[in-house]
Amino acid sequence: RTLNINLPEHLLKKLEKLGDDFEGCSELEIIESLVDQYLEQIRHARVKRSSKRESINQRYITRDVKEQVDKRANSRCEAISPISGKRCSSRVNLQYDHILPVSKGGDSSKENIRKLCNMCNTRAGVRAVGLLKMLQRDGATAPTCKKLYIENTSAGSQYTFIAPVVMGPD
Repeated sequence: RTLNINLPEHLLKKLEKLGDDFEGCSELEIIESLVDQYLEQIRHARVKRSSKRESINQRYITRDVKEQVDKRANSRCEAISPISGKRCSSRVNLQYDHILPVSKGGDSSKENIRKLCNMCNTRAGVRAVGLLKMLQRDGATAPTCKKLYIENTSAGSQYTFIAPVVMGPD
């Protein structure tokens, strides 16, 4: 492609001054070199966007930690069934999860963060803080029944369903 540009005199003088730094280069080569340098600066600025400042919010997960967890998880849920020892195969609806919840003293380090699918994350939350706390968090009301019934399916405890059971008088 050809692009014809009429440069103002002050810009031509600036290019002449740069000619001393770019010995033997034409104006076109100088412009190309400057554009390349600028694009390289932009690329490095995007990579180094993460802040070194600590967040006040303990639940905040830094970009660096997220990148390390993403690499470790390999776009897959990291939950492992305690019964079968097999890893969940889900690759959709992945979420970052604190292994030890912040409410129980956990931090946002890469060792305490894992990637779980929505279902495994919900199960982990129920195990960590209890069903009633999870229901309160989601704005749901607690079941009116007196007891909760846990049903294990043939798939094992990884697919546990919690259902209210209406009980008679004790």
